[in-house]
Amino acid sequence: MSNKEKRSYVILSIISVIVLGIGYFLFMSKGFAIEILNFGKEENFKLELIVKGNKETPLSSPLDLTVTNGGNLYVTDSDNNRIQVFNKKGEFLFHFGGEDSEDVEAILNYPVSIAVDNDEIFYIVDLINQRIAVFSKEGQFLKNFYVENRMLIDPTIVTYSEGFLYFFDKFDHQIKKFTLNGNLVLSFGTQGNGDGQFQYPFDIAVLPEGNIIVSDTGNGRIQVFNEQGIFQYSFKGSFGMPSGIAVDHENIYITDPINSRVVVTTHEGKEKKIISKLNKKNIQLNFPEGLEVANNRLYIVDKGSNQTFILKLK
Repeated sequence: MSNKEKRSYVILSIISVIVLGIGYFLFMSKGFAIEILNFGKEENFKLELIVKGNKETPLSSPLDLTVTNGGNLYVTDSDNNRIQVFNKKGEFLFHFGGEDSEDVEAILNYPVSIAVDNDEIFYIVDLINQRIAVFSKEGQFLKNFYVENRMLIDPTIVTYSEGFLYFFDKFDHQIKKFTLNGNLVLSFGTQGNGDGQFQYPFDIAVLPEGNIIVSDTGNGRIQVFNEQGIFQYSFKGSFGMPSGIAVDHENIYITDPINSRVVVTTHEGKEKKIISKLNKKNIQLNFPEGLEVANNRLYIVDKGSNQTFILKLK
């Protein structure tokens, strides 16, 4: 094993222990009463497709994905240090960012979060290299994303919405909003468990009216802020470890990997449904992480089974 591989293994082991420790602490200390519902009986959801990759390019511990307007899926194949691309039929197209990249700057080292803008430019959190790498839709490395002439110190999340990029910078525990040119528009948050404070959030989403949703994983809650970053409200549910979040005009979709399910709530936090079993064949979620709503579908990255599930919405 090379020094680089040893370093990656050690860091990933530490990350896994921290994440599982947070989940276990939340689960044990708050005594959640968990009700697992049979998702296969819900008529307004339908399992449409399972994306696994092919024999030569299987996914390994995928964590996040994003979807283009044309329906192509870009999945962070995290353990393989690359992005895998599939068409809307789930067929493998190509991968990029791996160690076989001709451009050294294009090589990723544990990509964990990905977002795409309206011009189909992709922004990828390259965790161990501590950068935001920018790629074209063909997988060509374009640049590192600089903010005010410097790189973010320790980014862990990236989200795109309405011409802006949202990041979480673990260095100062702040949510930061930037223009695509790297100009800071807004920053808010500190480390802690009070209103407007965070403990290692996992994801960010923006509601249609502009409110900013944050899955505050370490505090076991969802927090909601207005467009100015001012705290509005928070909510907790039956989820033990809120992680990935996605939104549409009616719902918030929240992955709960420690309980292997997705919780669906209203924008105000009232629980509506639990997604666990995906069809009558008892296909079960197994540590779901990232998810996205696009093209009238819900896309779920399932780390435990190394698959992506595509569900048709109503």
